[in-house]
Amino acid sequence: EENPQLTCVISGFRNNDTQGVIDFLPAVFTDATINSSTGNYSIVAKNASDQNYNFEYQNGNLEITKAILTIAVEDKERKYGEENPLFTLLYSGFKNDENELFLDELPVIGCDANENSPAGLYDIVLSSGSDKNYNYRLVNGVLSINKLTQTITFGISSEKTYGDPDFILQASADSNLPVTFESSNTDVVTISGNILTIKNAGTTYITASSLENENYYAANPVQQQLVINKALLTVKPDDFSREYGEENPQLTCAISGFKNNDTQSVIDFLPALSTDATINSNTGNYSIVAKNASDQNYSFEYQDGNLEITKAMLTIAAEDKERKYGEENPLFTLLYSGFKNNENELFLNELPVITCDADENSPAGLYDIVLSGGSDKNYNYKLMNGKLEITGVNSLAQISKLKIFVYPNPARNDLFINSEGFIRRVEIYNQSGNCILIDNNVTEKIDVSSLANGVYFIRIFTDEISVTREVIVKQ
Repeated sequence: EENPQLTCVISGFRNNDTQGVIDFLPAVFTDATINSSTGNYSIVAKNASDQNYNFEYQNGNLEITKAILTIAVEDKERKYGEENPLFTLLYSGFKNDENELFLDELPVIGCDANENSPAGLYDIVLSSGSDKNYNYRLVNGVLSINKLTQTITFGISSEKTYGDPDFILQASADSNLPVTFESSNTDVVTISGNILTIKNAGTTYITASSLENENYYAANPVQQQLVINKALLTVKPDDFSREYGEENPQLTCAISGFKNNDTQSVIDFLPALSTDATINSNTGNYSIVAKNASDQNYSFEYQDGNLEITKAMLTIAAEDKERKYGEENPLFTLLYSGFKNNENELFLNELPVITCDADENSPAGLYDIVLSGGSDKNYNYKLMNGKLEITGVNSLAQISKLKIFVYPNPARNDLFINSEGFIRRVEIYNQSGNCILIDNNVTEKIDVSSLANGVYFIRIFTDEISVTREVIVKQ
């Protein structure tokens, strides 16, 4: 600083004189200047003069004390994990255009933070240091260690299929902090930890997140779309076979390709099954078609099944006939059992051929009426031969009187046979032409309670003739 205005005290005046009477006041000066260092400097007085007074001089003292220099450490900031920046000092109070280069010893800068220190505020501490001309006023600073931002890397296959196994979600944060996952639609997928489980087909968004901690800000979430496609089921109608003229069977199908132990019961809408075949359709193979199935988790591909319409069994029996010896054979006629759809012989493609070895010269006796050949697109023929009985002339009167009655028709438990002659044997045939009952000891009735409902042919043999009758059993 500039020296102060130097003054002096003069003592020893007489007659109430004061300094104002002195002719020439003393000059007061010192060697100290504005640039002088601290210390004590003499203040000297001299060259005073007056007509009444002589002067003696004593020195005064000018003490130059240390100035106050404020030294503050500049506040700093850095990111977590970085080295500390270079700490710098700010000065306030230098004199005579001086700077830190004029100082004897700078203060020491210390900070407890290092590159491993967590984010937060840390003191930058000043200590020690000295100078001959300055007293230090030390002001600490603050080091701010800021949190880092973090970035998530997350990728995922954009499509999966219902029924795929659980899979691991993979994502990482450059902070090495844990990454968590969330599904926007838990009806489609659920997530436990980093394990994703597919629940249903559909679309969801998977969000990967990493939370804030003491050293990192929360990461910006990363979202990926995930589409769960429907699994594919194969629908194959079951193959069926039925006879011509019957109703179609209840159509069924097999469905394969289920996932997660699913069964047909989970399908929202089962496939509709149909065929063009009707009860009137001719024999042949008809496609069974499946369509219109739908489900939340499955799509469908369809294969055709087959309905085979086979020929029905038509029993054709030659009706037993009789004539007298020497006559021409009668007109042979056929009996039918098994027609479908109210059809009759007019619907058949080719009737069987009727032959008999007997002619008008054949002696009395029994001759086979033989059926052969014939065919039809919708029927298999079961041919049953008949009998032509040629009677002798001498027994004509007796035979003409012979009558055979079969009742009731339809029969239920017992079938009664009334004949004027002795019945030697009774044979019962089903529609397939198989003999299912023979009775060689017939009195007046036959027990038919064990027979299933249907049409049967009963052949009755007497000593004179044999006759065939059609009988219906209805339990």
